[in-house]
Amino acid sequence: MTQLKYNKIDSFLESMPAADDSPDLFFLWGHEYLVKEKSERIVNKLLAGHDRNLALEVIDGDSAPAATVIDTVSTLNPFLEKRVVWGKNLPLFSRNPGEAYAKDDVKRLARLIEKGIPDNTCLVVSAKGCDKRSLFFKTVADKGVTVDCTVPEGLRKSDVNEQTVFLRHTAAAILEPEAKHMDGRVFQKLADLTGFDPDTFADNLKKLVSYTGDKSGITATDVDAVARRTKKDPIFEFTGTFCERKIEASLFYLDSLLSAGFHPLQILKALANQVRKLFAAKSFVQAANVNNSSPWYTGQDFNTFKQVTLPVMQEYESRLSKETENLGKATDLLLISNPKNPYPVYQTLKKSDNFSFEELKSALGDISDIDHQMKSSSADSELLLKNFIVTTCTKGG
Repeated sequence: MTQLKYNKIDSFLESMPAADDSPDLFFLWGHEYLVKEKSERIVNKLLAGHDRNLALEVIDGDSAPAATVIDTVSTLNPFLEKRVVWGKNLPLFSRNPGEAYAKDDVKRLARLIEKGIPDNTCLVVSAKGCDKRSLFFKTVADKGVTVDCTVPEGLRKSDVNEQTVFLRHTAAAILEPEAKHMDGRVFQKLADLTGFDPDTFADNLKKLVSYTGDKSGITATDVDAVARRTKKDPIFEFTGTFCERKIEASLFYLDSLLSAGFHPLQILKALANQVRKLFAAKSFVQAANVNNSSPWYTGQDFNTFKQVTLPVMQEYESRLSKETENLGKATDLLLISNPKNPYPVYQTLKKSDNFSFEELKSALGDISDIDHQMKSSSADSELLLKNFIVTTCTKGG
């Protein structure tokens, strides 16, 4: 019927005919931020003039089986003039076994759509991925509206250009209803500060709208002011400079934390957590190094990490977890808590390149000793922390 890219759906909704003649089926997939925003717009359009509390049924794909989706869609409700069934993040497609609905269940849903959903029902389905060869996609593409919300996350010029288009689209969606605007240089400044992080970018824009009040234009000075207000927690600034072996900056943030009332043990715990992550990363690199060849190397870009290093790392951590479980123990050398968001793991591996395995092993021992001294003696906690920072961050220390 209709296949759209995310930047065309708003105009499509505006030109959509009267409710009785409007499409009753939408399928969206791709970038989480975009899928959420566009799904919400579609649902609001379909529910215009109807009580949302009565007419909307939301199904969470993270917890609802396929049978629930099928039963909900096919069940008639003659007391409602119109209802919208919104299936959020349905696991329709996945290459990983156990993470997606069974193929037969997806086919059942496709056949239900093929036969026709109830007359008073509209179905909005969102998913993280899409297989255009599948019966489900072909059926939806024939019967309803598909919305491609994918945005490339690579570093090629074409990828970066499309990311910029997306961020401009996001900026327009937030600023235009508020009668606000920013010129190209200000937009680029904000984009450079956030990187391709749509949630943070949108959040900063909303704060800029509030910060600028009655002013219609947003300036670089406004961006600087909001950026300062939205800086990371100082504890992360502290551990970040420590990971970069910047002694003066680390000592500066240590003094700031102590002046702000942070307890020395609290600071030591933050250091311990960071060093454990670095040690876990370095342990993986050593374990994966076969014949002087490792999937990870200094300067590796994020795309290569996702395609080459991450699968090896997932296999390594799965094996490590099983081995420790068989011994009746647990391990704190696992970094991949959320495979769907591997960027923090990538950053940890990059930081671990600043240290050797032996340096990190020694640092863990030093932290254990400092913890014991802080809890069992009258030693100067501040001096212990400073000595640790200087010793660990000194090259060859």
